Amino acid sequence: MDDSIVPIPPERVKFFGGTGRMLLPSPKSVAAVIDGLPEGTEVTVALLRKHLAEAFGVEAVCPPTTRKAWRALSEKT
Repeated sequence: MDDSIVPIPPERVKFFGGTGRMLLPSPKSVAAVIDGLPEGTEVTVALLRKHLAEAFGVEAVCPPTTRKAWRALSEKT
């Protein structure tokens, strides 16, 4: 799976607090964020989404897709 940037769906505008673009992250991108965090950092979906949004310059990052990518990484080990 590759990263995708899509418009924030109209039904999710209220959840994300506005319109704009949303990232659907790949496991590779999630792994890159995790690998870049200092050792001992508590990793949460919220933290991953924040770093991914900054890295990709988007207004939002899809929580379910982020969890799915993170889960795929954990199942590889």
